[in-house]
Amino acid sequence: MRMKAGANYGMDDSDNDDAVVLAYQQIVHNAHDLYQTVPIQVTSREIVHRNRVAADTRIMQDHFNFNFVYGKKRFHCRFGMYRPIFLRILRKIIEMDPEFEQRLNGAGIMGHSPHMKMIVVMKCLCKAVPPDNIEDYTAMGAPTIYRYLKRFLDALMFGFNDRYMRRPSQDDT
Repeated sequence: MRMKAGANYGMDDSDNDDAVVLAYQQIVHNAHDLYQTVPIQVTSREIVHRNRVAADTRIMQDHFNFNFVYGKKRFHCRFGMYRPIFLRILRKIIEMDPEFEQRLNGAGIMGHSPHMKMIVVMKCLCKAVPPDNIEDYTAMGAPTIYRYLKRFLDALMFGFNDRYMRRPSQDDT
């Protein structure tokens, strides 16, 4: 049996209006119950100890110290650029964004080094590696990696915009 559009089936307009008002009041009441009226103090929080100091030492030994594990070719394969270009971009990014420098966190522990931050960014951008796959090697959580990606791209736009985001000049050709 087909229903006709606009048929109230024994309900007049006042019953319809009352039903709508009642449904609206019920929705508002249920939505109000969703909000916490009295703040509850969170007594515990999951803390993941990633040992970032050991990860930073390992990364520096693998890529930047005198007896580094990966040579020039392997560095280029892993990060999509040669080491001198990597370090030049890193210096400019640190100059543009002070958060890329290594600092103490609120607990007095050294934060991530600029090299580690740059390695994470290059792995994500040049090799299209998702942050979840890098977090074990770099001892850095995915939300932190995303934050450094955003800050890197912002600093890159402000730092290199005048030189590379323009039309070619006579000096370029």
